[in-house]
Amino acid sequence: AAIIGGSATIEIDGTGPQALGASGGTAGLPRLTIDKSLDTLTIQDTITVTRFTYTQGTVSTGTSTIKLAGSSATITPGSVQFNNFTFLMQNNATHTITGTLDVNGNLIITGADGSSSLTGGAITVAGNVTESGAVALSGTTTITLDGAGTQTITLTNAGGLPNGTVTIDKSGTAVLASAVNLDGSGQDLTITSGTLSLAGFNLTVNDVFTIGANGTLQLQGAETVSSVDS
Repeated sequence: AAIIGGSATIEIDGTGPQALGASGGTAGLPRLTIDKSLDTLTIQDTITVTRFTYTQGTVSTGTSTIKLAGSSATITPGSVQFNNFTFLMQNNATHTITGTLDVNGNLIITGADGSSSLTGGAITVAGNVTESGAVALSGTTTITLDGAGTQTITLTNAGGLPNGTVTIDKSGTAVLASAVNLDGSGQDLTITSGTLSLAGFNLTVNDVFTIGANGTLQLQGAETVSSVDS
């Protein structure tokens, strides 16, 4: 679906059950605000927005995918637990998170070019993390992998994650499916709990690499691990 720009805001504020969907497909909206004092909003299908603001209400995201797009897109996720979430970073985009974005499905960051930036707040993700951009991404957003099952990290550009701290804090294993270069100034990697398996790929951490008492780094033997401090 095409991205709908402009400054209009669609506010969902009904007092009964409501649904936001695309008839089984995809839809593009401008700015979206959720401000429901009663009952539940159910989000279905794939919805693209340029701004997402949560104020109040119960939101069920089911199997949906939310995509954030635009040159200066913002999200204030509040307590919403998203299923799949995609950042569309084309055209030197700066996307800003206020608070913590909780993704229970997969996280995709795609299209980074020029000076694209993902900044502010934090992302927790229980599914896979995938990046496909032309350049390394900048910005301060932190990412924590916290899923109960196996999670994969796949970066087309080895420096494709924003420059905040990356944390593994999970049961089970996070597995590299590509080389990972955490190359931001002062960028750290912490394994608080669970296992990070390099699976034959190289890992570079620009600053501090910490493996906690409940964390494990798993190597096959041929990988290179580089860190300024550990």
